[in-house]
Amino acid sequence: MSAKEANVVEEFTLQFRAQKEWGWLAVLDFFLAGSGAGLFLIGMVLGLDSVGAIGVVAAALGALTLLADLGHPERFWRAIFRPGTSWISRGAILVTVFIVLGAIHAAPAVPFLSCLHWTSGGVLGMVTGIIAGVAAIGVMAYTGFLLADSPAVPAWQSALVPVQFVVISLLSGAGGLYLLLPFTSAAKVNLQMWEAMGLVLGVCALLMLLA
Repeated sequence: MSAKEANVVEEFTLQFRAQKEWGWLAVLDFFLAGSGAGLFLIGMVLGLDSVGAIGVVAAALGALTLLADLGHPERFWRAIFRPGTSWISRGAILVTVFIVLGAIHAAPAVPFLSCLHWTSGGVLGMVTGIIAGVAAIGVMAYTGFLLADSPAVPAWQSALVPVQFVVISLLSGAGGLYLLLPFTSAAKVNLQMWEAMGLVLGVCALLMLLA
Protein backbone atom coordinates (compact mmCIF):
# COMPACT_ATOMS: atom_id res chain seq x y z
CA MET A 1 0.00 0.00 0.00
CA SER A 2 1.38 3.37 -1.00
CA ALA A 3 1.75 6.28 1.39
CA LYS A 4 -1.05 8.12 -0.43
CA GLU A 5 -3.43 5.15 -0.08
CA ALA A 6 -2.52 4.81 3.60
CA ASN A 7 -3.43 8.47 4.19
CA VAL A 8 -6.81 7.96 2.51
CA VAL A 9 -7.57 4.91 4.67
CA GLU A 10 -6.55 6.81 7.81
CA GLU A 11 -8.78 9.72 6.84
CA PHE A 12 -11.85 7.47 6.71
CA THR A 13 -11.11 5.63 9.96
CA LEU A 14 -14.02 5.95 12.40
CA GLN A 15 -13.01 7.42 15.73
CA PHE A 16 -14.34 9.64 18.52
CA ARG A 17 -13.57 13.32 18.20
CA ALA A 18 -14.28 15.98 20.80
CA GLN A 19 -16.81 18.53 19.54
CA LYS A 20 -15.63 22.13 19.51
CA GLU A 21 -18.97 23.83 18.88
CA TRP A 22 -19.93 24.43 22.51
CA GLY A 23 -17.80 25.25 25.56
CA TRP A 24 -18.36 23.97 29.07
CA LEU A 25 -20.41 27.00 30.09
CA ALA A 26 -22.88 26.38 27.26
CA VAL A 27 -23.03 22.70 28.19
CA LEU A 28 -23.73 23.68 31.80
CA ASP A 29 -26.57 25.88 30.58
CA PHE A 30 -28.03 22.98 28.58
CA PHE A 31 -27.96 20.81 31.70
CA LEU A 32 -29.35 23.38 34.12
CA ALA A 33 -32.08 24.61 31.78
CA GLY A 34 -33.24 21.11 30.85
CA SER A 35 -33.06 19.76 34.40
CA GLY A 36 -34.80 22.85 35.78
CA ALA A 37 -37.61 22.56 33.24
CA GLY A 38 -38.01 18.86 34.00
CA LEU A 39 -38.07 19.52 37.74
CA PHE A 40 -40.66 22.27 37.27
CA LEU A 41 -42.98 19.96 35.33
CA ILE A 42 -42.62 17.19 37.90
CA GLY A 43 -43.33 19.70 40.67
CA MET A 44 -46.49 20.81 38.87
CA VAL A 45 -47.71 17.22 38.45
CA LEU A 46 -47.16 16.49 42.14
CA GLY A 47 -48.47 19.84 43.38
CA LEU A 48 -45.07 20.71 44.86
CA ASP A 49 -44.67 24.36 43.90
CA SER A 50 -41.55 24.67 46.04
CA VAL A 51 -39.88 22.05 43.84
CA GLY A 52 -41.02 23.96 40.76
CA ALA A 53 -39.45 27.13 42.18
CA ILE A 54 -36.09 25.36 42.46
CA GLY A 55 -36.44 24.26 38.84
CA VAL A 56 -36.95 27.87 37.78
CA VAL A 57 -33.88 28.93 39.77
CA ALA A 58 -31.82 26.20 38.05
CA ALA A 59 -32.92 27.42 34.62
CA ALA A 60 -32.10 31.01 35.58
CA LEU A 61 -28.61 29.96 36.69
CA GLY A 62 -28.21 28.20 33.36
CA ALA A 63 -29.14 31.40 31.53
CA LEU A 64 -26.52 33.29 33.55
CA THR A 65 -23.82 30.76 32.63
CA LEU A 66 -24.73 31.18 28.96
CA LEU A 67 -24.49 34.96 29.28
CA ALA A 68 -21.04 34.51 30.83
CA ASP A 69 -20.04 32.48 27.77
CA LEU A 70 -20.97 35.25 25.34
CA GLY A 71 -18.28 37.51 23.98
CA HIS A 72 -20.59 40.53 24.42
CA PRO A 73 -23.18 39.63 27.09
CA GLU A 74 -24.64 43.14 26.94
CA ARG A 75 -25.97 42.28 23.47
CA PHE A 76 -27.89 39.17 24.56
CA TRP A 77 -31.23 40.87 23.92
CA ARG A 78 -30.56 40.70 20.17
CA ALA A 79 -30.94 36.93 20.30
CA ILE A 80 -34.74 37.11 20.46
CA PHE A 81 -35.24 38.92 17.16
CA ARG A 82 -34.78 35.97 14.75
CA PRO A 83 -37.28 33.33 15.89
CA GLY A 84 -38.22 32.52 12.30
CA THR A 85 -34.73 31.31 11.37
CA SER A 86 -32.71 30.70 14.54
CA TRP A 87 -33.14 28.02 17.19
CA ILE A 88 -30.99 30.14 19.50
CA SER A 89 -33.59 32.91 19.21
CA ARG A 90 -36.47 30.49 19.82
CA GLY A 91 -34.63 29.04 22.79
CA ALA A 92 -34.00 32.49 24.28
CA ILE A 93 -37.72 33.29 24.04
CA LEU A 94 -38.76 29.95 25.53
CA VAL A 95 -36.30 30.24 28.42
CA THR A 96 -37.40 33.83 29.16
CA VAL A 97 -41.09 32.91 29.15
CA PHE A 98 -40.43 29.86 31.32
CA ILE A 99 -38.34 31.72 33.90
CA VAL A 100 -40.67 34.73 34.19
CA LEU A 101 -44.01 32.89 34.29
CA GLY A 102 -42.59 29.93 36.20
CA ALA A 103 -41.32 32.33 38.86
CA ILE A 104 -44.73 34.03 39.10
CA HIS A 105 -46.47 30.65 39.38
CA ALA A 106 -44.17 29.26 42.06
CA ALA A 107 -43.48 32.48 43.99
CA PRO A 108 -46.06 31.88 46.77
CA ALA A 109 -44.29 28.61 47.65
CA VAL A 110 -41.11 30.53 48.55
CA PRO A 111 -41.08 31.21 52.33
CA PHE A 112 -40.32 34.93 52.17
CA LEU A 113 -42.87 35.39 49.36
CA SER A 114 -45.68 33.44 51.01
CA CYS A 115 -47.54 36.72 51.55
CA LEU A 116 -48.46 36.67 47.86
CA HIS A 117 -52.07 35.62 47.54
CA TRP A 118 -52.29 33.73 44.24
CA THR A 119 -51.97 29.96 44.36
CA SER A 120 -51.82 27.16 41.80
CA GLY A 121 -55.61 26.90 42.14
CA GLY A 122 -56.22 30.58 41.38
CA VAL A 123 -56.71 32.02 37.91
CA LEU A 124 -53.30 33.70 37.79
CA GLY A 125 -51.58 30.60 39.16
CA MET A 126 -53.33 28.32 36.65
CA VAL A 127 -52.66 30.54 33.62
CA THR A 128 -49.01 31.14 34.46
CA GLY A 129 -48.58 27.44 35.32
CA ILE A 130 -50.01 26.23 32.01
CA ILE A 131 -47.97 28.65 29.90
CA ALA A 132 -44.81 28.01 31.92
CA GLY A 133 -45.38 24.25 31.59
CA VAL A 134 -45.64 24.48 27.81
CA ALA A 135 -42.55 26.69 27.72
CA ALA A 136 -40.73 24.15 29.94
CA ILE A 137 -41.39 21.42 27.37
CA GLY A 138 -40.02 23.76 24.71
CA VAL A 139 -36.92 24.48 26.83
CA MET A 140 -36.24 20.74 27.17
CA ALA A 141 -36.66 20.11 23.44
CA TYR A 142 -35.11 23.19 21.84
CA THR A 143 -31.52 22.25 22.72
CA GLY A 144 -32.00 19.03 20.77
CA PHE A 145 -33.35 20.94 17.78
CA LEU A 146 -30.44 23.39 18.08
CA LEU A 147 -27.87 20.59 18.02
CA ALA A 148 -29.73 18.69 15.29
CA ASP A 149 -29.58 21.86 13.18
CA SER A 150 -25.77 21.97 13.46
CA PRO A 151 -23.98 20.61 10.36
CA ALA A 152 -20.65 20.31 12.18
CA VAL A 153 -21.47 17.03 13.95
CA PRO A 154 -23.35 14.51 11.75
CA ALA A 155 -24.31 12.33 14.74
CA TRP A 156 -26.47 15.18 16.07
CA GLN A 157 -28.56 15.39 12.89
CA SER A 158 -31.25 12.99 14.03
CA ALA A 159 -34.93 13.35 14.90
CA LEU A 160 -34.19 11.41 18.09
CA VAL A 161 -31.93 14.13 19.51
CA PRO A 162 -34.75 16.51 20.63
CA VAL A 163 -36.72 13.56 22.05
CA GLN A 164 -33.62 12.37 23.88
CA PHE A 165 -33.14 15.79 25.44
CA VAL A 166 -36.73 15.78 26.71
CA VAL A 167 -36.32 12.30 28.21
CA ILE A 168 -32.97 13.12 29.83
CA SER A 169 -34.32 16.42 31.18
CA LEU A 170 -37.24 14.61 32.82
CA LEU A 171 -34.84 11.97 34.13
CA SER A 172 -32.60 14.68 35.61
CA GLY A 173 -35.66 16.38 37.09
CA ALA A 174 -36.76 13.09 38.69
CA GLY A 175 -33.26 12.71 40.16
CA GLY A 176 -33.44 16.25 41.49
CA LEU A 177 -36.76 15.44 43.13
CA TYR A 178 -35.23 12.50 45.01
CA LEU A 179 -32.49 14.79 46.32
CA LEU A 180 -35.08 17.33 47.46
CA LEU A 181 -37.48 14.89 49.12
CA PRO A 182 -36.09 15.48 52.66
CA PHE A 183 -36.94 19.17 52.26
CA THR A 184 -40.40 18.80 50.68
CA SER A 185 -43.79 17.31 51.48
CA ALA A 186 -42.72 13.75 50.82
CA ALA A 187 -46.18 12.46 51.74
CA LYS A 188 -47.44 13.73 48.37
CA VAL A 189 -44.90 11.62 46.46
CA ASN A 190 -45.57 8.01 45.50
CA LEU A 191 -41.96 6.84 45.69
CA GLN A 192 -42.58 3.48 44.02
CA MET A 193 -44.27 5.17 41.06
CA TRP A 194 -41.45 7.67 40.60
CA GLU A 195 -38.77 5.01 40.98
CA ALA A 196 -40.50 3.00 38.24
CA MET A 197 -40.81 6.12 36.06
CA GLY A 198 -37.13 6.95 36.61
CA LEU A 199 -36.21 3.43 35.51
CA VAL A 200 -38.39 3.70 32.39
CA LEU A 201 -36.91 7.11 31.51
CA GLY A 202 -33.37 5.77 32.01
CA VAL A 203 -34.00 2.77 29.76
CA CYS A 204 -35.59 5.01 27.09
CA ALA A 205 -32.61 7.38 27.18
CA LEU A 206 -30.21 4.47 26.81
CA LEU A 207 -32.15 2.96 23.89
CA MET A 208 -32.23 6.30 22.03
CA LEU A 209 -28.50 6.76 22.63
CA LEU A 210 -27.80 3.31 21.21
CA ALA A 211 -30.12 4.00 18.25
